[in-house]
Amino acid sequence: MYKKLLVADDGSEPGTAALNEAIKLAKADGGELHLVFVIYHPKTFGHPIINLAAVEEALEAEGRGVLERAAAQAQAAGVTASTAMVEARREPIASTLLAEAARWNADLIVMGHAWAPRLRPRGARQRRRNSVARDHAAGVDDSRARLTSGS
Repeated sequence: MYKKLLVADDGSEPGTAALNEAIKLAKADGGELHLVFVIYHPKTFGHPIINLAAVEEALEAEGRGVLERAAAQAQAAGVTASTAMVEARREPIASTLLAEAARWNADLIVMGHAWAPRLRPRGARQRRRNSVARDHAAGVDDSRARLTSGS
């Protein structure tokens, strides 16, 4: 059913649960994973007392570690996986993930439940659907650029 699963992984426990669920779905349907780590640049990054280079270096190192671990886990399970580190500089994380999902032609976005509150566009009406991946999945409807969270 789902052949191209984008997995948003931040290295957290919910992110690991989402990765595990995505691996199960990919194995069951012969799908492939696209593992994504988002580097988020909040507005405070422009503050003069913050060592921006050090913060960015630490975020990139964390992202590389998360993606390497996730790719190794997928490979060990016999699932094909690619990785990407994407940046959300001024745009919302939701927009960044949706753009990456559209670029990769993802059938499904899989994420831990901790992401859900950060992904709901302000003022947008949220449509809830049951999904095969329970609360770890969100489907992408490219025609309307909308995110629908599983419940």
